[in-house]
Amino acid sequence: MAPLRWVWTRGAGGLSKGPGLPLSWYEVLLYLEHADEGRLRMHELADSLLLSRSAATRFVDPMEAAGLVRRTVCASDRRGTFLELTPEGTKHLREAALFHLDGVARHFAGRISTEEAEVLADALERSAHRPSGRLTAQPPGHERNSLVDVRHRFDE
Repeated sequence: MAPLRWVWTRGAGGLSKGPGLPLSWYEVLLYLEHADEGRLRMHELADSLLLSRSAATRFVDPMEAAGLVRRTVCASDRRGTFLELTPEGTKHLREAALFHLDGVARHFAGRISTEEAEVLADALERSAHRPSGRLTAQPPGHERNSLVDVRHRFDE
């Protein structure tokens, strides 16, 4: 886990030093942007973040206070709550994504070969499967070849 943390913090220059968005918030915004209709049920977000439902609720409170996300009631099941990306959240996500992808390209993808990227992408795809057979939430277009694609962009 330590090498991954290094890539995320050093590779992105520490997102909090760039666009002023903690990496954990970036992850939530990324999940929401790529979710159906730009929203997830709170229990889906909790599962993706490996948090309890109550911890996920406390986790998103400051993000909601900052105007990046909002909670809405599920019309078909009033017990359920969705978390939605706001226009302000989308703006912050786009700023952070440019900063983050540049860091990943410079400090990670640029240091491994295309073949290594393919092996790593395969391993990560397999490890993303849960015992239930479900995949953890991952943005569409960021499946198996995303690291390979970053590597190719770096080579250009």
